[in-house]
Amino acid sequence: MSIGASDSIESLDLQNVDKALTTSRDNIIANIAAASDTPALLIKDEAFANGFGEGAEDSNAVAQYIDSVRQTIDPTIMFFENIVQYIAWDEAFFDALAADYPDQYAGRKYEDVFYGWKSGFSSKWTDLLERKQSDVQDGESKILNQASTLYTALSANLDPENKAALAIWLAEIINTLSFSIDTPLILDEEALANYVPPPPVNNYGNEKEGEEKAT
Repeated sequence: MSIGASDSIESLDLQNVDKALTTSRDNIIANIAAASDTPALLIKDEAFANGFGEGAEDSNAVAQYIDSVRQTIDPTIMFFENIVQYIAWDEAFFDALAADYPDQYAGRKYEDVFYGWKSGFSSKWTDLLERKQSDVQDGESKILNQASTLYTALSANLDPENKAALAIWLAEIINTLSFSIDTPLILDEEALANYVPPPPVNNYGNEKEGEEKAT
């Protein structure tokens, strides 16, 4: 758009001039996005597309970008988690807790309890995209089948103590699955290790020949 010396500003047609500005802006932002890992959708501060398929692709791109940022800052978060743990779970906190719950902490060393808390602490990022229930069930089914297969393969050749530890491992895996959140599987490892199954019986309710009777 140009204006000559003899032209009047009132005579200029200013309709649709914003299109060129918008196009230039979009091109600049697209170039910035291409040179960085940030999706153009975030830089342009636009809403997700509502068309079939496009909205899902936009959200996936943003979720992947945020996950990459999370992975980048994870070491920093873990570093500060350690600092916060040492500050929050100091000896004064342990002494106060031991005074309130002597049945759990009486006679125990602070260092042992602290490192137990530390090893038991875990944190995870919230999922950005909600997974379909069918996908969740399919993934959990594969995990359960693989864990059960491994348990079956190992348990036949283990002594009672290690067999009990393997059962606890399987129970912990089961308790991470969605269907067991409200009803976790709790096993007594010591009782499992000391359990002696009864001798097999025949169809008449008597012990099979060759088996010693329990006394």
